Amino acid sequence: MELIQRIAFYFPAIFLTTFIIAAPFETFLHYKVQTKRFEEFTRYSFFHKNKEEAVFDFSGNTLSGKMVSLSNHSVYMITEHSGGESGGFYHLTFVYKDLKDHKLKHYTFSDISGYASIEVVDINADKKKELVIDSDRGYQKSFIYKNQTIALTPAAYQGEKGVYKDVYVFEKGSLRKAVKDKEYASYYEKQFQKTEETLRKLKGKVFQSGKGQADAFLIEVIQYLSYMTDYNRYNSAMENIKKSEIRIQANEAYLLYEVLIEKENK
Repeated sequence: MELIQRIAFYFPAIFLTTFIIAAPFETFLHYKVQTKRFEEFTRYSFFHKNKEEAVFDFSGNTLSGKMVSLSNHSVYMITEHSGGESGGFYHLTFVYKDLKDHKLKHYTFSDISGYASIEVVDINADKKKELVIDSDRGYQKSFIYKNQTIALTPAAYQGEKGVYKDVYVFEKGSLRKAVKDKEYASYYEKQFQKTEETLRKLKGKVFQSGKGQADAFLIEVIQYLSYMTDYNRYNSAMENIKKSEIRIQANEAYLLYEVLIEKENK
């Protein structure tokens, strides 16, 4: 340690560009994974257990890297984050072993909102884990009144999130959105029932459009309508929203039901 301090004192520029923190090796399938954190990026190197030359390297502004079981596949999930306004974005890279040629390959899933939560969980208790991400549906919605555009929900998360999530499974070296798969119908059905209960409790309530806590509820309702449509239940969803008699207050109070069918009020 004393030697490192002396080097840093006499050659500070060299020290900053060459100094790294190397984590212990992890085991991933039949490979060893070494993580090296540099000043501005992190490198993940994958080695055959008994060889010194890396067979795959990945570098980036990463937050974490870990082995996970996804749809019964062992994959190494690396999470990156790029800065920017409105929370920036997450990028996920999955390193996996191709079962045909037995080589390591990778797949990147990008542009996930920086406000979204990302989980690997068994969403439907079938002993297989899925990737679950907050839904990006329901944002930047508006309606027209006398040729005036009135915002209903914000353009981005901005701290407000609906309650619906997208389910992804890992297949053939990539992610597939599995919202409509019958295996997850019961998961979505539970959320439909929760939203419908909320609609009944809030019957007749008036919400200010684009105002704080109202945003999260309105996003939830729009997501409810969208996911119910995925399950061919659009008419049922709209009927439940109509029965709620919920109104949106802008220049006047408009029935949410009419706003969502994009009817121009005159």
